[in-house]
Amino acid sequence: MLEASICIVSKNRKSELYKTLQWINLNVDLNQAEVLICLDGCCDDSYLLAEKFSDFQWLILQESIGASPARNKLYKRTKGAIIFGFDDDAYPVEKDFICTAQKLFKSNPKVGILAFREIRDLNVYNEVQNKVRGEFLCSEFIGCGFAIKREVYFKTNGFPTWMKIYGEESCVSVEVLDCGFDILFSSDLVVLHRVNLSTRKKQGHNQYRFKNQLINSSKFYLVYYPFRFWLYKLGRLYHHNFTKYAVLNRTFFFNFFQAGIATTLFVFELPKYRKVLKLDTLQKMRDLPAPRI
Repeated sequence: MLEASICIVSKNRKSELYKTLQWINLNVDLNQAEVLICLDGCCDDSYLLAEKFSDFQWLILQESIGASPARNKLYKRTKGAIIFGFDDDAYPVEKDFICTAQKLFKSNPKVGILAFREIRDLNVYNEVQNKVRGEFLCSEFIGCGFAIKREVYFKTNGFPTWMKIYGEESCVSVEVLDCGFDILFSSDLVVLHRVNLSTRKKQGHNQYRFKNQLINSSKFYLVYYPFRFWLYKLGRLYHHNFTKYAVLNRTFFFNFFQAGIATTLFVFELPKYRKVLKLDTLQKMRDLPAPRI
C-alpha cells in the first residue's frame, strides 16, 4: 500500500490550482504518495493542467456536483494509508508533512484525523512559529488542510453527498468521533491557505455562503441529532440567522426563506441519510475546542 494519497477538488480556479500542484510536484515523492485531483464541472481551461501534471491522477467531471460529493467520489479512488486533503489554494508549509503525520498517528493510535494549523501569511508565520505551538484534541478539522487514516475514513459514510459545500468537514468529524477515534490538532502540521477575502466578497460569496451554511447546518441537525433536539436546535439556528442577517439585507432575507424551503424538502429524503449520533459523541463535540491557536 502507498504511504499517502493527496486529494484536491477544484472548480474554475486554474491559477490557484497550478500553484498548489507545482508545490506538490516539487516537494512530494510520487513513489511514496499518489496525487488525485477532481475538476468539478470547470468552465475554464483547468483541464489543460492534466497534461502538464500527467503523473497525477485526474477525475474530470463535465457537470458540477459540488465540493462534498466530488470529494466523496475522489476519495473512493485512494490507495494510500493516509489521505491528505487540501483546498486548491492551499499547500503544506513543511516538505516533510507526510513523515510528520505518520509519526503523529503512530504516537497517538486513537487519533483518526490530524487537523493542520491554517495560516494566511507566510511572513507572519515565520516570525511566530517558535512562539505559538500546541497539540490538543479538538472537535473538528479545517478542510483546507488535514490528514485522515484511510481505514478510519472508510468506517464513516465519507464526505456527505447530501450537501454541496460548507459544512462537510463537520460531518466527517462527528462520524469519526462517533466511531471512537479522536481528532488531533498539531502545530507541527501547517497549511498555507492563500484565500483572497476581498475577491470572494466581490463575487458574492458572503450571500452564497450564508444560504448554503444555513441549509447545511439544518441538514446536519436533521441527519445526526435525536428527534427530541430538533425543535431547539433548528429554532435557535433560524432565530439567530433571521435577527442577525435576514432582517438587515434584502438578499439575505430572500436567501433565508430559500434555505427554509430547501430544508423542508430535504425532510422527505432524510431516511436515506439519517445516522443518529451517540449522546456521548454530542457531549464530546460540545466539550472539545476548535482546531485553532
